[in-house]
Amino acid sequence: RGSDTVLTIDLAAQRYAAELIGNFRGAVVAMDVNDGSVKCLYSSPSYDPNPFTWGISNKEWAALNDHKERPMMNRAISGAYPPASTFKIVTASSVLENKVATTSTTVRCPGYFELGDRRFRCWQRSGHGTENVMKALRDSCDVYFYQTATWLGIDRLIRTAAKYGVGEKSGIDLIGEISGTIAGPEWKKERVKENWYGGDTVNYSIGQGYVLMTPIQLLRAYAAIANGGRLPKPRINSKAVPEYRKLEVSPEIIKIMQEGLLEVTSTGTGRRASSFGIQIAGKTGTAQNAHGEDHAWFAGYAPANAPRYAVVVIAEAGKGGGAVAGPIVGKMLNFLINGNKYVEPVPVKPKTE
Repeated sequence: RGSDTVLTIDLAAQRYAAELIGNFRGAVVAMDVNDGSVKCLYSSPSYDPNPFTWGISNKEWAALNDHKERPMMNRAISGAYPPASTFKIVTASSVLENKVATTSTTVRCPGYFELGDRRFRCWQRSGHGTENVMKALRDSCDVYFYQTATWLGIDRLIRTAAKYGVGEKSGIDLIGEISGTIAGPEWKKERVKENWYGGDTVNYSIGQGYVLMTPIQLLRAYAAIANGGRLPKPRINSKAVPEYRKLEVSPEIIKIMQEGLLEVTSTGTGRRASSFGIQIAGKTGTAQNAHGEDHAWFAGYAPANAPRYAVVVIAEAGKGGGAVAGPIVGKMLNFLINGNKYVEPVPVKPKTE
């Protein structure tokens, strides 16, 4: 009381986030993976709070209450979305720690997975062929996760999800944070009045269906992979003492996740994210949206060999995580580490005689 509060937020990074996400609704969040300090917490669209001080007009108030744009909702901590394929690190961790599969276990992907009389499609309609866990992360092969999660079962998958902070508030020192939804059989019975089916587990395994996460929750999970197994408590008060919780996932499995995420950005679905001046490790995600185009996710950290920062981006109705959210993450990580905005190279015109 009576003292100045100094934030961990980097104002330049915050402004750059606004520039990068442009007209998309969504969020850009960035954190130091080693101490939990939040460097960027941008929610789009934003708004000017000053009219609340000097008097707000009916027109301004109506704009703030727009049901589609919802500028007053902080999407970074209060927006709950299906995490889509960014969630596959959770499924992969659970499959490995419960010894349902090893790194050499393979699943054949013909482009679909059949469970009873239902057929669940892979995003790659022609299929990926034979995939192990590393290749499945690299290619974001849905069928691998459908099959292994069916072997695993929802109860063990949920227990691993809880370790990563799914379904709980991150504890960031702000009001308005929500906990997302970890769901599960009991939750569905209580909320939806239905039993849990095998198809629910299939959807859950790729971050669809009933599981919902906020950007700050996902950031925290990827920071724990980056730093070797400490789930940080995000903070924006620079004087707050850093706090962590042990991830309770073995170092061997964390190492496999790190290698898989590096494969994603080296030769897999997230290659574009590493084309902005720094090698990152991360995962794409494209979440189904009942109200329009798919949401675009990307979660990543850098430098890949000695992580300092993690960044998560969601662009509502952005369609493709690799094409839309990935470049934003790549540019933001380059900015945080190298201290400058990425400048597109100017094409060199060939000389003419």
